[in-house]
Amino acid sequence: MGDSSILEYLKKNKFKYNFQNIIQNEKELIKFYQNSDFFLNQSIQDVGPVMVNEALACGVPVISFKTGISNDVIRNNINGYLVGDFSKEKLGDLIIEISKINLKNLKKMKKNARKTAVKNFNIKKKIKDILKIIK
Repeated sequence: MGDSSILEYLKKNKFKYNFQNIIQNEKELIKFYQNSDFFLNQSIQDVGPVMVNEALACGVPVISFKTGISNDVIRNNINGYLVGDFSKEKLGDLIIEISKINLKNLKKMKKNARKTAVKNFNIKKKIKDILKIIK
């Protein structure tokens, strides 16, 4: 999803991918995420983006630069991967590296991605936690 800035790299390196820039409804969005092995967040200045939360909630590991929410919730080899430098080359290298991940590890990462979302993005739990602090 998003703009097409990474497509040239993916085509050049013969990666299989599903790119979509328009989603019509929530059901379509969830299906799109769940049909993905990873969500690639290539933003370098967004404090979110909300797509990181959505991907994790759908059980999709996230690849991201160390920015925003990604830096807070993504753990390498657990629920995704973080790229330390804002470098398209390092991001590309990581994409190549994860293309070799075995299915057992991928399934584990998907489960961990969902667990991360449940733990960190449950609004009712967060409200209770805040109320405990206030009292």
